[in-house]
Amino acid sequence: IEGILTEPNNNTIPNTFNNKEYLYYHNIYYICKVNKLSINNANINILYRIKNNIIKRIYNYDIKNYLLTFIIGDKSLLDDDTFNNYRRNGVTHLFAISGMHIGLFSLLLLTILKKINISENKSYIITDIFIWFYAFLTSFSPSVMRAGLLFTLLSLNKIYYTEIKSLNILLLTGCILVIIKPFILMDIGFRYSFSTTFGLMYAENALKKHKILGTSIVAFLFSLPITINNFYEFNLLSILLNIVFVPYVSTIVYPMCLLTFIFKFLEPITKILLNIMELFNNYTAHINIFHIIIPKLPLYLVIIYYLILLILINKKYKLCIILLSILLILNINIKHFGENIYVTFLDVGQGDSIIIRKFDTAVLIDTGGKVNKAYETWQKKKIYYVTNNTINYLHSIGIAKLKALIITHGDADHMGEAINLVNNFKVEKVIFNCGPYNDLEQELIKVLDKRKIPYYSCIKELNIENNKLYFLQTKEYDNENDNSNVIYTEIDGYKFMFMGDAGIDKEKDIIDKYNISNIDVLKVGHHGSKTSSSEEFINEMNPKYSVISVGKNNKYGHPNKEVLNNLIDSKIYRTDQDGSIMFKIKNNKLRIETCTP
Repeated sequence: IEGILTEPNNNTIPNTFNNKEYLYYHNIYYICKVNKLSINNANINILYRIKNNIIKRIYNYDIKNYLLTFIIGDKSLLDDDTFNNYRRNGVTHLFAISGMHIGLFSLLLLTILKKINISENKSYIITDIFIWFYAFLTSFSPSVMRAGLLFTLLSLNKIYYTEIKSLNILLLTGCILVIIKPFILMDIGFRYSFSTTFGLMYAENALKKHKILGTSIVAFLFSLPITINNFYEFNLLSILLNIVFVPYVSTIVYPMCLLTFIFKFLEPITKILLNIMELFNNYTAHINIFHIIIPKLPLYLVIIYYLILLILINKKYKLCIILLSILLILNINIKHFGENIYVTFLDVGQGDSIIIRKFDTAVLIDTGGKVNKAYETWQKKKIYYVTNNTINYLHSIGIAKLKALIITHGDADHMGEAINLVNNFKVEKVIFNCGPYNDLEQELIKVLDKRKIPYYSCIKELNIENNKLYFLQTKEYDNENDNSNVIYTEIDGYKFMFMGDAGIDKEKDIIDKYNISNIDVLKVGHHGSKTSSSEEFINEMNPKYSVISVGKNNKYGHPNKEVLNNLIDSKIYRTDQDGSIMFKIKNNKLRIETCTP
């Protein structure tokens, strides 16, 4: 391989997926942009040849997406929207090969070996060999390693009659895996697998009377903090959905996928079974009344939560009341969060997106927008959607809906993600700028009408938690940029001004019409283009801090050197260099935080 090595970047929006950290935990430290690739020798390892032949056979099926998932543990072919619906329903664990699949596989194999009169000890040894080969097929995913090692240790426990409790064997399994592969603790699949297995083993006696519902409730409760701190929402309905999905997948779909891989003529039947599952999944995923948004939990809350669970299972209710009282006291301190006001400039690449929030009330100014271009089929699953990160961030700080979505103007880099946002997030109302609606805005209006979301244009002010946003309207211009909503607000004595893409002409009109100066935080107009931020305007505004929302190595050459010179007396923050920039106002003091790449 010949190419260019680069270091991966950290996430630039807080509480979102960190690619650099993820790769680091998998012992990957560089990304190679390949310029030339050639094969000198073919791999003759028999195990890899078997695995490659299995994958080649899978690709001959129409249902290859599910066969690849259930047999190899590779979910890359699953449709994004469908898989997100599985996640919303809380059943994605069924598609990560783990304890359930290993358990079914081992039970099937042990039953066959017993039928052909193989001794119990030999049956366990043969099954162990097959399970570890299966682990190889799945590239030794952490959840499979946990399930495989647990089965091996349980087998030894039975063969040698050591009579060690299953729960202790699980803890031993965890210790061995952490010693061998310390970063396994950072893998979400391992954490899901280990926590739910531990919960089910720990609550074994309590589950005897209510096996089916109890198992689903315990699995839900023990995996809940992991779900919250990774997705910031959970679905209460998933307790009941798992009662339907788990037996359907484990006793019907999964075995049929294995049989279909061997006997291809079964594919039409399996396809029908999968279609039924998808229809039910897609329908239930849109029952939103059971979806609850929870902000990211600090570690001490997670520890107290698990302590309460363990105490409840042991029926020590007095101790449970003490811990709940501690949680209540801690929650009083958390509520002080509501006294703070945050203005966050999100890094959305070459575009604008700004969140103004106080506790659980938020306004979003612009959404950013993805670049419209043609993609190869293999690239489509890697397309970066700005809105997904924005929604995840909003959920992570406890925002379940927007008081308003403000569109500064109709360019794609400012409102290109608006439709995706209103389709996937609760929005009270939408504010447009002055001037006629362009094609993008008209497409958004169709969606707003369908979802019955009110919208307004050319307004003068907007209230948000005892603060007013003033829209500096001057006149209607002959271009979309100058028609941008320019917004001014004062928060606890600090002056903020958001310029959209307004140009020099509108800047002059603002100076003439409004008596505004000595801005604390200026969102620089038009990403630092030379068409905005004239020397006269900057001198009049005299910003203490300037924020330039701009894409890294963008093709427009933003920000312009002349603009940077005009801002020489201002402290400049740039999203391409600093990532997202947060201005936090607490007790009349301003603090600035960045999320550097």
